[in-house]
Amino acid sequence: MLDHLTEVNLVNDLRYAQLWLKMKIARGNKGPRMLSLLLKAKSIDNKTIDAALAEVLTPETETMLLRSCLNKAAHDKKDRAKILNAKNPDDSKAAIRRFLKMEGFSAEVIERFFEDAQ
Repeated sequence: MLDHLTEVNLVNDLRYAQLWLKMKIARGNKGPRMLSLLLKAKSIDNKTIDAALAEVLTPETETMLLRSCLNKAAHDKKDRAKILNAKNPDDSKAAIRRFLKMEGFSAEVIERFFEDAQ
């Protein structure tokens, strides 16, 4: 039965992953790394996760998600302590970069964020 549903494209992990990612990105409170881990927990394979992220996470979408994650972090005590308690602006920027990298954002989007902030 499941094979038949897959054949007629009613069961499609890629389509499910794309729709699920769009929903989670609209909420904007988790980075690409966590989204990937959450899909993995739903038994979606890495190849499908990578394909879904590549399709859904455009540079513009990733930038919007990055801003949302930083906004969330600013309101979360634990995350705020990690990224905002630097002694000088350079340390603060480095801490924010590390936080965003750990969240799974691409180097290009992180760099563009800091360029736009200047």
